[in-house]
Amino acid sequence: MKIGIMAGEFVGKPLSMIFARAKEYGAEAVELVLQDNLPLSQVPEVKSLSKQFDIEVCAINNRASVLMADEETKLQEAREIFTESITMAVELAAPIIVTYTYSDIMEGAEEQDILDKYASRLEPFIKRCEKEGITLAIENEPCGLTQTARGVRRLVEYIGSPRVRINYDPDNFYNGGEEGFPYSYEMLKDFIVYVHAKDSTKYIENLHSPEEQIIHRYIDALCVPIGQGAINWEGLMRRLKADGYDGSIVIEPHTRPEKMDHTFMAGVQYIKAKLAE
Repeated sequence: MKIGIMAGEFVGKPLSMIFARAKEYGAEAVELVLQDNLPLSQVPEVKSLSKQFDIEVCAINNRASVLMADEETKLQEAREIFTESITMAVELAAPIIVTYTYSDIMEGAEEQDILDKYASRLEPFIKRCEKEGITLAIENEPCGLTQTARGVRRLVEYIGSPRVRINYDPDNFYNGGEEGFPYSYEMLKDFIVYVHAKDSTKYIENLHSPEEQIIHRYIDALCVPIGQGAINWEGLMRRLKADGYDGSIVIEPHTRPEKMDHTFMAGVQYIKAKLAE
């Protein structure tokens, strides 16, 4: 297993700082976010920094969905993002593109209609990924079709390509009302190629400050260092090791800027300690 950090936590920061922080934290890789960190013009800089710090690019996150809009201009923007993310992954030898459904924008639609639209719109990008040897890892989200393990599994099975798999985020399942581990893991383990690592707990008004509250979750929550929240990371790490998982585990603190360094470093240390057991 390779430990990485989520560069999306450093929006607007220079790439040199991101790679330096990854090295400082003790990570081995970074997940770069296309729209936040990485225009195509910066590929040479990324290659240079990767070599300088001995930090690889484990994935490109495109933060996009072909369900984003039915307006032709916005749909075309999403298509361009997908095309660019695949080009970027090829250029940087990143084996994974993390992507999303954002299916909650089709609220009220029949599940089969969501499946049909997503699969048909994704098809040309799947074909290119199959040609280039890149895997699209759909992240489970705390809302919509992929809110449940059953939903995300049905989506991947419906698409039916070996180049479409799952970015497993147990904390997103928790915040969407589903057991992240062991239930969701058992449902999805055959399709997991990538893992996002964060932890959270329910927000308590007289204990936590309002600034710590995560407002985009379906429960009132706040993120805490890995191993200090509701996710059974100890049990999950044992299973990942026992099942021979050899992909990346990428830490994304989702916390306040002043806590970012500590939470990243604590997460790397926690994962390393569990891998060493």
